[in-house]
Amino acid sequence: MLILPLENQGGSALQDWIGESVAEALGEQFRHPEVYVVSRDERFAAFEQLGLPPSLTLSRATIIRLAELTAADIVVLGSFQIRGATLTLSAQCLEMKRPRLSVAYQQSGPLAELLGLQEQLGAALRKEAHLPVSPAPSRPRLRLDAWESYVRGLSTPDAAQRIRLLREAARLEPSAAGPAFALGKIYFQRHDYAAAVPWLLRLKKDDSAYLEASFLLGIAYLQLGDLERAEYAFRAVTETLPLNEAFNNLGVAQSLRRDKAAVESFQRAADGDPLDADYSFNLGCYYFRAGDYVQAARVLREALAKSPGDGQARAMLAASQDRLNQRLQNSRSRAAAEKDDSLARLDRIKPNYEEPGFRQLRMALERLNEDKLQALAGPEHATAHLAQGRAAFEQGRDAEALRELQETLRLEPQNADAYLYLARVHLRAGRTEEAKVAAGNAASFGKKDPEACLLLARIYLEQGQRTAALQAVRQALERDPQNAAAQALLRDLEGGPRL
Repeated sequence: MLILPLENQGGSALQDWIGESVAEALGEQFRHPEVYVVSRDERFAAFEQLGLPPSLTLSRATIIRLAELTAADIVVLGSFQIRGATLTLSAQCLEMKRPRLSVAYQQSGPLAELLGLQEQLGAALRKEAHLPVSPAPSRPRLRLDAWESYVRGLSTPDAAQRIRLLREAARLEPSAAGPAFALGKIYFQRHDYAAAVPWLLRLKKDDSAYLEASFLLGIAYLQLGDLERAEYAFRAVTETLPLNEAFNNLGVAQSLRRDKAAVESFQRAADGDPLDADYSFNLGCYYFRAGDYVQAARVLREALAKSPGDGQARAMLAASQDRLNQRLQNSRSRAAAEKDDSLARLDRIKPNYEEPGFRQLRMALERLNEDKLQALAGPEHATAHLAQGRAAFEQGRDAEALRELQETLRLEPQNADAYLYLARVHLRAGRTEEAKVAAGNAASFGKKDPEACLLLARIYLEQGQRTAALQAVRQALERDPQNAAAQALLRDLEGGPRL
């Protein structure tokens, strides 16, 4: 989705921020694993590619060209106007494939109710575009003055004014993720890593920019020499998104700590992009640092095969070969040692956070896969999604597993196996109540399988409901009297205190 700022219909230019406000709010409302919202940076890049100022009133032909540049399926466009004390927002969806322009949806009210009007407009547009419903935000809505400072801060071209407005937004709403992330990114881009860290740390796991903030935090900690925190930050990214750049930077943090786990991290990065010489170079740095000059020489040759003009790789390869020769001759000068030590501090950090490109590629592949699955009969289609969901769960890709299992249940609402794996996904994420509901459905629809009853028993036991747990484990044994796990759990429950 490409969401364009609403055009100001005849009002003061001082109110232009309202058009940006609606675009920003709708982008947050529409975020979902199945929806890719074109970011402000990507939108500005598309304007720049066309040689257009971002504030230009756009013709329909220009809007279509922007949609093509950003690969958008749907464009949201519209306008706003202020008459007296009344603000009116108007927006519609342009579908690119048909093409088709929807009716215009409007919301009117006092300017003081802007945030509520934006939400109501977003709900209408989401229904029009048949978008999946995003989870409700865990944080309360910002107060209007903080939101205005935030949006104005994002929009102003003046750097000092931008910081002042964003700081004001953060002062008014200290828990707000948007101003904190924007400030953290500004200081990061200025290489003021010590100033960036406290702002980036304000983001929580359910914030849309959390993964990018973690990626930037990792680089900031690397630059500040805090390797342990850097590793933790990059792991927060790789556990959710298998980005090559994040695995590389994780490997750098591990390598600098002489941790052999760096080998696996660099290998994961290289598996994602076998042509990138930096991953081989960094692995060579690790082996060189660890004193394994045979392996260092091997991977550095690989780096040079990918990038023959890499002078640093050539110098480190020569140093690795010299050290092997010196080891054989049992002689090595102090000057040579100092030179080689300097070579071992050349690790290459990847500064670009590539989630947008990764998500677009993954969504494109999922579309191609879904097109193939559509040709299958209903049960086969559901079985294919279930298999993909199980594989994703077993590999720790829970967001992907959740999507596949939900699609399975859309196609086959009484699929007990899908509910069982859905319960496991929820449980691993700490969503105990959702896990209990899904496990209950799995037990109801899978009359012969004891696993759902066992999972229910463990959930009840974790919640301190021993009577309910005892009932669930007995149901498991009714289905499979020889089930060893159920027998063991029953002995524990019957031997413990009764409620």
